[in-house]
Amino acid sequence: MSDAHAPPPVILDMRLGLGVRQPDLVTGRVRSEIALHPYAICPGALPPLQQRVARSIARGVTREAHGRGEKAKACGDHRPA
Repeated sequence: MSDAHAPPPVILDMRLGLGVRQPDLVTGRVRSEIALHPYAICPGALPPLQQRVARSIARGVTREAHGRGEKAKACGDHRPA
């Protein structure tokens, strides 16, 4: 029998640390790591994230994180065959 109160299994453990300088809201350091991932392509998402240094996030964190509107292949874009 399964435990109804058990937490769901973790399939992705990715962490992102972003240093932001005030008052201009420009990124300083970016740290990223991936400890657990469902697809071989997932670690490939880290280098582009680590290159997001010296970028202004004053206009919106979400917009900047997604590459200013560019659609990048990410871990969540893939489905098992």
